[in-house]
Amino acid sequence: MSNVNRMEKVLGELVQLTETANTDLANIPYQNRSGVAMAITDAKLRLATIEVEYKEMLHDRAFTLFVFGPAEEQAKFAAIAAAEGGAVVVSAGALYERLAQAVEPTLGAHRQFGGTALGHLIREIEAAARDSGTDRLTQVPRLRDVAIVKTVDDVAAACKEIVLQDTGTTLNKDYIEHLAFKQAFEQERSGKTIPVVVLGSGPSDGLEDLFSGRSIDVDVLEVDKEFVLNTFKRVREEVARAKKQ
Repeated sequence: MSNVNRMEKVLGELVQLTETANTDLANIPYQNRSGVAMAITDAKLRLATIEVEYKEMLHDRAFTLFVFGPAEEQAKFAAIAAAEGGAVVVSAGALYERLAQAVEPTLGAHRQFGGTALGHLIREIEAAARDSGTDRLTQVPRLRDVAIVKTVDDVAAACKEIVLQDTGTTLNKDYIEHLAFKQAFEQERSGKTIPVVVLGSGPSDGLEDLFSGRSIDVDVLEVDKEFVLNTFKRVREEVARAKKQ
């Protein structure tokens, strides 16, 4: 069985198991519920294993495109890449955006990022870590200074600073890969190479070794379909060159 067919098989089983695991017993005739309940339990047990297998395949086959340039052009590139090339699209700041959405409503009238905000931040970090498959944090974030955060973007920047200082870049990388997995599964992506478009990354994000480390930088100034298709040609050339080495 080819690698492509193997991933398609794993994906097909993952889709089927997820559907079974999410079955609502309320919609099942009473006389059939016992058998269906057993099938749901079996599906949930198998699901954990097959999810890991699909994630490992995605990790090995992902090719990351780090997109730089005006936000509007990045968005255009992402939309065309998803439609024309089956790309998965994630934000480099998705973790920090999630943390900011959790912390921002807890700020008082003075918009101080203090101890209360830090407590909410830690709880949301732990939730994001669990979602990403990490059992616990190796180091709990600490608050060094009380900052005034006027906007939600300021909150995200404060969250990012704290996370990078105390937990490094690992959590963010794990969270990006988690989001890519969810999206790839929802869109039923499989293939020898799965392009992952990462928007808005910067040097401080430390994403160079995202997935298997295969990547190119894409500077976008004026995006159209031809530009995106030529970028995917670059990806294919990079993959072919790597196979020859």
